Amino acid sequence: MRPTLAVLLFCLTTLMAADDWKTWARQGYDAFRRGNYPEAINAFQTAAELSPGEFLPRFYLGISWYAQYIPGAQSPENLEVSRNAKAALMQALQMHPNDLILLEKLAVLIRSESYGSPSQEPHRFDEAISWYQKWIAADPLNQEAYYALGEIAWSKWAMAHGEARMNMRLAGEDGPIKDTRVRQELKTHRADIEDGISNIEKALEIDPEYDAAMAYMNLLLRQRADLSDTEDEYRRDIQAGEKWAKEASDSRQRNADGSISSASGKMVYYPELPEEPDTNSQGTGPKFVLRVGLGSTVVPAKRQEANLIKRVDPKYPPAARTARVEGLVRLRIRIDGEGNVTATKVIKGDPLLTWAAQDAVRQWKYKPTVINMIPAEVLTTVDVPFSLDAVSS
Repeated sequence: MRPTLAVLLFCLTTLMAADDWKTWARQGYDAFRRGNYPEAINAFQTAAELSPGEFLPRFYLGISWYAQYIPGAQSPENLEVSRNAKAALMQALQMHPNDLILLEKLAVLIRSESYGSPSQEPHRFDEAISWYQKWIAADPLNQEAYYALGEIAWSKWAMAHGEARMNMRLAGEDGPIKDTRVRQELKTHRADIEDGISNIEKALEIDPEYDAAMAYMNLLLRQRADLSDTEDEYRRDIQAGEKWAKEASDSRQRNADGSISSASGKMVYYPELPEEPDTNSQGTGPKFVLRVGLGSTVVPAKRQEANLIKRVDPKYPPAARTARVEGLVRLRIRIDGEGNVTATKVIKGDPLLTWAAQDAVRQWKYKPTVINMIPAEVLTTVDVPFSLDAVSS
């Protein structure tokens, strides 16, 4: 009789603990949404202790610690927050190794620590680089991660580079560095610069209107220019950098001017706490709910291109054909929850071609972007080529 009672008590305790962790998790979730992160941390910590195999309490525990971290601050309290955030995020990541939110938070956190580190050695960025590479492996069309790697490549050697220019009393575009010994020493980091340029190129390939990436392309090209052996090499990189600087300025203006802007919002996906009963216990991972900020979500051109199900080619304008005008028209477009193009804005292109491009693209149809049965409005860019050869053939 006693063993039977013990088994019953064990089962009852287990069921109570299962219900209890959800109660604590719900309290933590409510506190998290209110921005009361200390309260959320306490609740999620308790929920995690009561549910050793559950992902969600550990996910939100890490996110709540992360929300309290102050980038770059070196106080003992902030460093303790960073340690706790990393530990909780890593524990959650062990349960879902390809979770994009966890990979992003760990990459950003470790990168912030690198910038705030009292050490100025370039290798302080190595851990951050590895985390951004893991993030890219899980999400190859991730322009933010490629951009971060480009920024890190520039930052690794910015201090040594600046000191060399200052010691040589170089100002502005006085270059390249004339002292052969100093230049050869700095050339040891040429591979890092080339990697940075390559990663920025990938970011811009995914999002051609990424103005911050354009700005860092300018900086990286200027770094490389100072290591040139000839004046011609130096001038080529400087001129290329100037073009990217102007393009960055123009892109910022384009994004700030008009109703369709790449800065109007970002889609954020957070796991939803399980309801009663848990309808997602089939081993498919946590259920997701959509949390959207103001405006639409920005989707890289390459990613959205895969959702195109109807494409209408533009009619070549007679005036453009007579004037022998051809080239590329780039548009920023808005796509509603049903996959219809509802607005277009010219980013660049010859005025004789832009109206025809917009008229065609407004007839395009996309597969709707739906998350958890919620249709999402999308902003993206599209390129419409016009070729006289194609018309005549």
